[in-house]
Amino acid sequence: MQKPDNSRVITILGSTGELGSQAANYLIKNQKYVLLVFRKGYLGKLKRSVKLNAYAQILGVSTLFNKKLLNRIQHSSKIIFNLAGLVSLSFSEKVYPHVLLINGFFPGLLVQSKRKLSAPIVYASTQRMKILTQKHHIKWWISEAIREFNTFINKTNIKTNLEDDILAFTKKFLLNHPVPSDTNIYELSKALGEAMLQQSNNSIILSISSCYGPGCSIRRTVGRLIFSRLLGQEATEKEEVRDFLYIEDLNEIFKKLINFSPGKPYIRYCCSGTNTSKSYIITKITEKTPNESGVLKTLGSNDIEIFKPSGRWLKNTLKRNPIRLNDGLAKTIKNVKKLYFSKNPRATIERLSALYDRIKQKTDEQGIDPQEVEEIRSSFFRYHNGKWQAEEAFWKPTGLVLGYPFAEPIGSRFISFRSKILAELGLKPYQYWLPDEDLLHMTIISYSHYSESGMNIILLPETEIPKAREIIGNYRPIKISFRGGLITNNGSLLIKGFVEDEDLFLLRSELMAKIDGITQQPQNLAHVKLAQILEDVPYELTEKVNRLYSSLDLGFYVFSDVKTPQRELLRF
Repeated sequence: MQKPDNSRVITILGSTGELGSQAANYLIKNQKYVLLVFRKGYLGKLKRSVKLNAYAQILGVSTLFNKKLLNRIQHSSKIIFNLAGLVSLSFSEKVYPHVLLINGFFPGLLVQSKRKLSAPIVYASTQRMKILTQKHHIKWWISEAIREFNTFINKTNIKTNLEDDILAFTKKFLLNHPVPSDTNIYELSKALGEAMLQQSNNSIILSISSCYGPGCSIRRTVGRLIFSRLLGQEATEKEEVRDFLYIEDLNEIFKKLINFSPGKPYIRYCCSGTNTSKSYIITKITEKTPNESGVLKTLGSNDIEIFKPSGRWLKNTLKRNPIRLNDGLAKTIKNVKKLYFSKNPRATIERLSALYDRIKQKTDEQGIDPQEVEEIRSSFFRYHNGKWQAEEAFWKPTGLVLGYPFAEPIGSRFISFRSKILAELGLKPYQYWLPDEDLLHMTIISYSHYSESGMNIILLPETEIPKAREIIGNYRPIKISFRGGLITNNGSLLIKGFVEDEDLFLLRSELMAKIDGITQQPQNLAHVKLAQILEDVPYELTEKVNRLYSSLDLGFYVFSDVKTPQRELLRF
C-alpha cells in the first residue's frame, strides 16, 4: 500500500531507541504512515527492532543537526515525535556535552527550524522534572543556556551539518556555566529540552515514568531485573519509589496525540499514578519465577528517592485504567523468556546481543574511563624499544580456547578490521597494545587468573586434558558468526561473536563441573579481544565507532577443535 501523495507522515526521530522503536511498531501495526529517521550505522538495529512494511518509510542520516533536513521533515510531517535521547543517571563528566547536545540543545534547533510551520513536536521528558525545575539556580542556568544558544544559532550561516559546531558551543558553555553540583546531568538536559520546546506554541511535553513491558530494553529497571533473574546472575539496585508505566499504555497515548494540535505549550505527566518501590518489583519478579536462580537485591538508604506524580491525565486520555503492574510484569516476564531464553537460534542471538549491549551501555555512559585504562597500563604493561609489552597474565590462555590462532580468512579479516578501527580513532602505536595475530583466541573456559603477587598464572594441568578431550569429543563442531566491534569502558577492542544454539554454553558448563581446580567463573559471551587501548579517547570517537561498526559482518567459522594453553588440539 502506498502513502497518498497529499498526506503527511508521522515522523519519529530516534526510531532505533526503545521508545522510538516501540512507537514505530505500534503505529505501523495500526496502519499509520510513519517516517523513521535514524543515524547511519544503525540500519541493522532498526531492522531488528521494527517490523518494517509498506506503512514505513526509513531515512538514514549522518546527523540530525541539519537545518535543511529538519525543514524538509517539518514540511512532510503531520506530527514529529522527538524520541531521540541519551538516557541514564550514570553519565560521567566527559559525556556531559553530548547529553546536553542531544537532550537539551537539539530540541532548541527543532524549534528554530519550525518557526513558520505547524507540525506539533512531541518530546519525551522524565517524571523527575518537578523537583528540579523548582530550584531558582537551575532556572537561571536554563535561561542562560537558551539565551546563548539562540544567539549562537541566529548568528551561524551553516545550513547542513551543525553538530560539530553546536557540540563546540556546548563545551564552551559548560566551561563558563558548569553543571550545578546538586544536579544530575540527565535530569538537567531534559529540563533544558522542555524549556527549549516551550518557545513553540505547538509543543507537547510528556513527563514519562519508567516504562516496562514486552520489547522494552533490559537497560531499564524492570527488564534489567528480569533478565538477571533468568540469566542466573546477581543484581543489586538502589532502592527507589517510582511510577512504572506499561509500554502499551504509552503507545496508545502516542496514537491519540496524532491529531492533537495544542496551540500553546502542552505539558503533562504521563504516569500510571501508582507508586512502587524497587524492592516490591523484585519481590513480584521472584514470586513469578520460582525456578530461576538469579539473586535480586536492593541497597537500603536513609535518603530514598520517591516520585509520586498523578496518573489522572493518563487515565482520562486513555478513557480507562492503566495496565496493572502485576499483570504487566507477568506479560513482561513471559516476553523476556521467549525473546532471550527459548530454545531457538534467534533467542540465543538476542541474548548475546543484550549482553553485548550491557557492555556498550557503560561506554555510552562514561566513554573510555581514563582511570581504568591507567590501572590496566600500570599493572600489566611496560614500554620497551618503542612499543608496549604485556605481562603474559594479561593475554595468555590458561584453559581452553578457540582459534589461537584463527584460520584464514577469518584471522586476516580480524587484523584488517582492527587496523580500520584504530585509524578511525586516530590512535598512534604508543597509545595501544596489539596481540600478535597468532595469539588471538576466544575463551571457552579460563582455568585461573593472575595472582595479586607476581602475576603468576596456573595453566590447565596435563592430568586434566584427557578428561577435557573426552568431554569435547561428545560435542559437534561449533559455528560462530562474527558481527561488529565494540570498544569497552576499560579500553578493550572486541569483536562480537554469535552462536545459533546452546552448545558452547553447555560445553562450558560441563567443563566447569568436571574439570578439577577451575577458579574462574564461566563466560556468557563469545568475543575476541583484538586490542587494548592505553590512553583516553574523545567520547565522540568511541561513540562513532560503536555505532558505525556495531553490525559489520566479518563472516563465520566452524571450529572443529579446541586448543589448550600449549596449543594441543582437542577435537569435537
